[in-house]
Amino acid sequence: MMKILSFLLLLFILCRADQWETFTTRNSGLISDTVHVILIDSNGIKWFGTERGLTGYNGQIWKNFTTENGLVNNRINDLAIEENELEYTLWVATDGGVSSATVSSIQDVSFGSFYTSSNSGLLSDSVRAVALDPNMVKWFGTDQGVSMLSGQTWHQATSEDYLLSNLIKDIESDQTGLVHIATRGGGVSRLKLDEIDGITTASTIVAIWSWLISDTILTIFIQNDNVKWFGCAEGAFRHVGIDSKMNWTVYQESNGLINNHVQAICQEKNGGVWFATHSGVSRLSADSITSFTREDGLASNNIFDIAVDIDDSIWFASDAGITNLSSVSTISKGKDIPYSFKLNNFPNPFNCGTVLQFQLPTPQKIEFSIYSLLGKTVSKISQRFLPAGTHRVYWEAVDENGQRLPSGVYFVVLSLSGRNIIHKVILLK
Repeated sequence: MMKILSFLLLLFILCRADQWETFTTRNSGLISDTVHVILIDSNGIKWFGTERGLTGYNGQIWKNFTTENGLVNNRINDLAIEENELEYTLWVATDGGVSSATVSSIQDVSFGSFYTSSNSGLLSDSVRAVALDPNMVKWFGTDQGVSMLSGQTWHQATSEDYLLSNLIKDIESDQTGLVHIATRGGGVSRLKLDEIDGITTASTIVAIWSWLISDTILTIFIQNDNVKWFGCAEGAFRHVGIDSKMNWTVYQESNGLINNHVQAICQEKNGGVWFATHSGVSRLSADSITSFTREDGLASNNIFDIAVDIDDSIWFASDAGITNLSSVSTISKGKDIPYSFKLNNFPNPFNCGTVLQFQLPTPQKIEFSIYSLLGKTVSKISQRFLPAGTHRVYWEAVDENGQRLPSGVYFVVLSLSGRNIIHKVILLK
């Protein structure tokens, strides 16, 4: 019996080791255990931006690059690839400016140009984010705003014109060329650069215009179908379409997320969405969320970035090295999202409008009705079909004719699944 138990224990350890593998400075060629960003090219070369330089890994060979090799600074914050026919340009955002390298293979990497605030149109040497739009315009997010390099021409966007905050956290472009800029304190700005007319499209998503709880956005991820994800210290927010007030879904600790502080988001090829947090990672698939921590095989619970490899394995960057999950299909730990039908609102009392928040365990049609204290219907929010998840609807405290309602007590009735949920709200002017 003991031999059987020992064999099963060994088998469990071997299977677990096949799934999770951690690389650090002690067991690999990684230049630093603090890894801020991961980028994987179309050939499967992994690029790890760290505290002490850049590490490349093709599955067999590790290569390190520092200021001695042409990097402008060793603290790397973000990476982006500009594809060419036989090679590509790797753009490296650092604390000392931006470097570019021509990459043909892991053995053939040549650092060339670098940009700083003193030799280019870069607004600041502290570059936190880099992205390329469909027109190959380079977007650099700094602590002084956004600099854009189109050909040989530089453009800028700051709080004096298009931004509500100059402290840039992340930049992502969608398939239409609309660039989303995450800021600290200014929500998300959406810009589009035209070669002739400069910035031709500009709008801002902030908390009062959307379902975003926080104006400090840490990360942005845009799916191939243009569905957008925003991560902040209050959870992960999914948005469909261009109307800032509609089609949002919210994921937080209350409905299964391991931690609300979302630092990175990515998507598997089969559709699963991953969230990196201070307390581990969560994976959303269909109607369930699965979470993982150091106990499951992560190098650390503080995950900075996540990337999907060409073999569908998942890489995690942390403050204690990098971890590779080789097989998503065999992971078993997890739980269904603990949805409830609870309805609430914030703020309450309110004077201009309020956000109605509720959770759906399955996709279904919902309808809101607003009643006065005397039981009279004063407003209805049209029926809509929503997916499973946490949702919010903004009510502007107006009647069906768009007229402002007087102060008083009102009852919000959420109708779904053959039942009504009633919630009292207070309007004060």
